[in-house]
Amino acid sequence: NGTETDPYLINNSSELQAIEDDLDAHYELAADIDASNTTRWNDGQGFDPIGNASTPFNGSFDGANHTITGLTIDRPETFDTGLFGAVEDGGTVKRVHLRNADITGDLRSGLLAGGVSSGGVVYSSSASGNVTGRSNVGGAVGDVNGGTVENVSATVDVEGEDSVGGLAGSVRGSGLVESSDTQSSGSGEESVGGFTGSISTSVAVVRDSTADTTVNGTTDVGGFVGRIEAGTIERSSASGNVTAPGRL
Repeated sequence: NGTETDPYLINNSSELQAIEDDLDAHYELAADIDASNTTRWNDGQGFDPIGNASTPFNGSFDGANHTITGLTIDRPETFDTGLFGAVEDGGTVKRVHLRNADITGDLRSGLLAGGVSSGGVVYSSSASGNVTGRSNVGGAVGDVNGGTVENVSATVDVEGEDSVGGLAGSVRGSGLVESSDTQSSGSGEESVGGFTGSISTSVAVVRDSTADTTVNGTTDVGGFVGRIEAGTIERSSASGNVTAPGRL
């Protein structure tokens, strides 16, 4: 019945999409889902991200370690793009694994979530595939702004313009990313990093995380972070290759 003790059970891609009808409820995957049919949905726009910054997901979603394969979103003018568009206000996404996802959005784009903010949490999950956006583009999460991302892995190709990262596009506010890793190829113009594109506030923290990446950009480009204005990186490392004609 959608309560924490008796969550709605999700068995297919149509039921997955129906989560957007009740963003406060509790859900659990009951099986692996082949979402390859989403390529044909909505005149080629694919899956409609669950929630956005105006109406975020603040219930709970437990993937029960099941896998969603072939999820497609092609919405290059849409903010908050991912399986979940925005996770806020205690919303929780856990134990879900995306495989061969292909997601295109605008501001705040990531395979698992476009944005995680204001107490939202994404943890114990993974994602592989491709993500393309304009700004705040990450392999797993586009923008971590006051939310938490923990124990998340991303194996992705990421492309954007600014704040582009293999795991998270940007970390700001009181955002926390920890115990996470990425194997990725990332390209952009400004603030491009193997793990995160930018860290921009004094209380933002990234720790106990790794990046193995190939990074290409123009200005403010780094193997782990492209640009850090303020914030903390602890016990983290990067390996791979970085190419940029500007500042590295």
